Amino acid sequence: MRANRHVLAILLGGLFLAGSGCQSWRTDEVEVRKNNFDFDGIPGREYLVGGGYTIIYRAPVEGDLYLADESSERLLATVSLQAGEEHEMEFDIQDEKLSANLDAIGIDPQKAQFKLYFVPR
Repeated sequence: MRANRHVLAILLGGLFLAGSGCQSWRTDEVEVRKNNFDFDGIPGREYLVGGGYTIIYRAPVEGDLYLADESSERLLATVSLQAGEEHEMEFDIQDEKLSANLDAIGIDPQKAQFKLYFVPR
């Protein structure tokens, strides 16, 4: 019985430490990252850099591109870029495969509004 109490005390102590935030994160970076995004995982409006069906973007600094559909408020893709690196995306909503893929995730291809965000690192 005494051994069971010790095991219980160790387990409860471990749970307390795990729940009290004993983690080694860089809180400054985590706070900045967390504050850059809306509750749905899409970057804030201040990071909006473009949109449409044909997108060409050159990163001014190292960072991440986020492609979202504004009509459904869904994040569709992310791409990491180095400073000066260019990324191109083109969407043809008449393409049956693209339309089927969008339908499969609950996005009406005819109402899709692609928006591009860039969040510097």
